[in-house]
Amino acid sequence: MHSIYAILGKIRETKPLVLNITNTVTMDLMANGLLAIGAAPIMSSEVSEIKELVHLSQGVNINIGTLDKAFCKRAKVGAKEAYLQGKPCILDPVGTGATKIRTKLAKKLLPYVTTIKGNGSEILSFKDTKRAPLGVESKEPSIQAEGVGRNLSKTLNRTMIITGKVDIIIGGDRTEYIKEGSPLMGMVTGMGCTLGALLAAFQAVEKDRFKASLAATRYFGICGAKAAEQAGSPAAFKSALIDHLYELSFNPKAIYG
Repeated sequence: MHSIYAILGKIRETKPLVLNITNTVTMDLMANGLLAIGAAPIMSSEVSEIKELVHLSQGVNINIGTLDKAFCKRAKVGAKEAYLQGKPCILDPVGTGATKIRTKLAKKLLPYVTTIKGNGSEILSFKDTKRAPLGVESKEPSIQAEGVGRNLSKTLNRTMIITGKVDIIIGGDRTEYIKEGSPLMGMVTGMGCTLGALLAAFQAVEKDRFKASLAATRYFGICGAKAAEQAGSPAAFKSALIDHLYELSFNPKAIYG
């Protein structure tokens, strides 16, 4: 827990700017999630400013949830520029394997990102492009995708986060399993998207990407569990989650007692 708050302290002190090249469905929740922990969000749909924004940002989050040709171009420019500038870059390959364009784009981005976060079905699609995920809902438990995730981590030297009932964090020879969270997180769109944004913020201030990913994923799960204790329906849970992302990050005693 103390490492989580050490990283959150750095975020509050430095207020890292996170560039989100992302879907149009969940921008609001991602932005509010970043603000709640003390980071600063920025979004863009203009390709001509992406390189400048990567330069200004301390982390980049790419989420392919809603895409077209213009988005694909922005994502490629953003990922390559982040790589050239040595900035942490998170890839959320939403729905990869469902269509050719999603799978092709995700695979083109792999060499340039530092971290891949996806559900079991999305991670497995990197091995077998004939799979057909149900949108962003995983048909495959995270545990079944662990082997593919481990192979990707070692061959590409990337940090992998496989989300599910059990979240798996893989970084080379290091692996951690996280069980925090709540079933209500699956009832609100944008939960995984928001985690991707938080991952970029945590990696912006912590060079050990495995450690940063573990801390961000665990913290997000803790906040989800706390929110579910006070909110029993999806809409209320969404608001409670944002509140807990803020309250727990600025008041560690809320967890420690």
